[in-house]
Amino acid sequence: VYCNISMPTPIVSVGLQFFNNAQTLESAILSILQQSFTEWELIVHDDGSRDQSAALLGRFQDPRIRFFPDGVNRKRPYRLNQSLELARGQFYAVMDADDVAYPERLEKQVQFLTQNPAVDLLGGGMMVFGVDGVPFGKRLLPIGHDQICRTPWAGLPMAQPTFMGHTGWFRKHKYSTLFPITEDQDLLLRSYRSSRFANLPEIVMGYREDRLS
Repeated sequence: VYCNISMPTPIVSVGLQFFNNAQTLESAILSILQQSFTEWELIVHDDGSRDQSAALLGRFQDPRIRFFPDGVNRKRPYRLNQSLELARGQFYAVMDADDVAYPERLEKQVQFLTQNPAVDLLGGGMMVFGVDGVPFGKRLLPIGHDQICRTPWAGLPMAQPTFMGHTGWFRKHKYSTLFPITEDQDLLLRSYRSSRFANLPEIVMGYREDRLS
């Protein structure tokens, strides 16, 4: 178990929760370790896995990784809020256990949020790939707040696996545990009137999907 908080305060806290992700977890963590931006901490929660996922954490000795297992399946919104409470960074970023962050993801998002302090939450584009690693295509989303929030009743086009925002903003709004499947849209719908959203116009994440929806 890695829970080192004696390291210098990070700029970004990355929250990663996993449940039975033995086939993909290692590549997800490696994609954070290989980031061009290095002032991060990775807060990892095992959400009650029954496979060998947790054993993979023993392969990583980086002190920036903080691992918290408790053997209980509490679902994603609970774990997101839990990692937010533990976050020490100015910014908080979401990372899914079956995705792969592009090497400059954190660097580009930190740069944008630093240069645009009025933006509370930032997303980005995704390359969609299958379980065999073959890409299906890409998803690029509207850039500005007004475009993102134009038709909220039809959903706000931001991809949660690419979320990065001010940690204080996340703590103010928090995720609802009532919506374990659509917690991201619930968060956006509750907050968009008093917040500012944006998406980077470029791909920052490889998003794993069994098939195109």
